[in-house]
Amino acid sequence: MDWVLLLSRLCIVVTIASNGGGIPIFVDIIRKGTTHSVPFLPFLAGFVSNTACLGYAMLRADSVLLIVSGVGITMSTIYVSLFLFFSCQKSTTFKQLMFSGVGILCVYVYLTRIIREPYAVEIQLGLLVTFFITCMNIAPIADMGNLLKKQSSEGLSLSMASAIFVTSVLWVLYGIAVNDIALSVPSISGVVSGSIQYYLLWCYPSSGKAIKSE
Repeated sequence: MDWVLLLSRLCIVVTIASNGGGIPIFVDIIRKGTTHSVPFLPFLAGFVSNTACLGYAMLRADSVLLIVSGVGITMSTIYVSLFLFFSCQKSTTFKQLMFSGVGILCVYVYLTRIIREPYAVEIQLGLLVTFFITCMNIAPIADMGNLLKKQSSEGLSLSMASAIFVTSVLWVLYGIAVNDIALSVPSISGVVSGSIQYYLLWCYPSSGKAIKSE
């Protein structure tokens, strides 16, 4: 079997599976009846990123990216909806969601009504995909300074960290294989982000006490 084909299938399976990385978080949210300290940004970034990737996949006719983006948008929509329902700061969460929606609409109008030239649209959408994937990958560690200050990994999840790390490694390889830097370059940030999350989860248990060296 062609190694690129094998890699593409691995990307599909692992990325779709990784979309379930948020399930344990939302099971806990539903059980508690509140989002408490769980950040909204990673899920919002995931929704926006998957939306951009779906448009890019349609433009590039990339079936691999089309499949995973479609599943990603579905899961992200569920996550965002649940977060909004259980959020302890509904007003702020709703405003962030609406702001993102307006942003997506503006980008759509810009690319379809102003640019129009297919090659230029592909280049600019590729840059947006690079930006959004990077934002999605680093979103979980956006509050890293506060976590280090508190010496706590509260709000981080091993399942989410693993999902980001493993899928990012695969997408770096796939992007290189199909010569698409819009996929490979931003995925490097996921490898870094996942590694940092692993470190924080190892050093700072959920109890908030740092692991002391013996």
